[in-house]
Amino acid sequence: MLRVGFSVSKSILFAFIAALMIGPARSADWSPATPSPQIIDDWIVSVDASTTGSSSKSYFTEAGATAAIPGSLSTSGARLRVEALAGTYEYLSATNMQIHGQQIEAAVLGGYEWVGPRSKFAVYLGGMALNTALSRPDPHNSANGASLGLKGAVDYYARPSERTMVSAFGAFATNDSQFFTRLRVGYMLPGGVYIGPESAFMGNNTYALWQVGAFLTGAQFGPVQGGLSIGYQQDRDQKSGLYGSADLRVLF
Repeated sequence: MLRVGFSVSKSILFAFIAALMIGPARSADWSPATPSPQIIDDWIVSVDASTTGSSSKSYFTEAGATAAIPGSLSTSGARLRVEALAGTYEYLSATNMQIHGQQIEAAVLGGYEWVGPRSKFAVYLGGMALNTALSRPDPHNSANGASLGLKGAVDYYARPSERTMVSAFGAFATNDSQFFTRLRVGYMLPGGVYIGPESAFMGNNTYALWQVGAFLTGAQFGPVQGGLSIGYQQDRDQKSGLYGSADLRVLF
């Protein structure tokens, strides 16, 4: 899933996932989650949605739509992606004050995806708008306020064998230098569902967080796919904790 679940900002998620996810702190998991792509038709649009939460009181919901222009998602070609994310988080400032933050962001990205017999690789670039509101002033949090910037992302998925999968995702935005990366390796269970370990690293100019956990993805009902993720996270401000996410994808 591309939870991304970046899923990244000052608490960025921590996330994304939490994004994405952040010191000063901001939070976001600004990488949309993407269940394993089991192509069963010439779908032209995929709609992804995910919800992520953590024991550090970070909660984010994101949604995105990717369209093949022209053609279908099962063949190589141009792609257009629209993303939106909203969430809340808490952190302790440098003066030991509890601060509650709200984050909203949106992005429009264009790109190209190469689709092979057992793999697919996509690159995206576009613009992003971000707004962060804090419950009290924090001069150490450079993420406070509204900003416009550029965002880029790469997405890779492969099936090395009939029962294994590997996915990797990375994204970067000039808004406060947000970044998010995630790696998953899965094994197929009966019914076409994949299970396996995942790891993610995210942050911005003043925050960093890493996660390690397990995921279940590929549960499919016609054009609808879903997945779950849970694990342990460690960040610079909130220290250790747990995270979890649920993802959904619909193909048209």
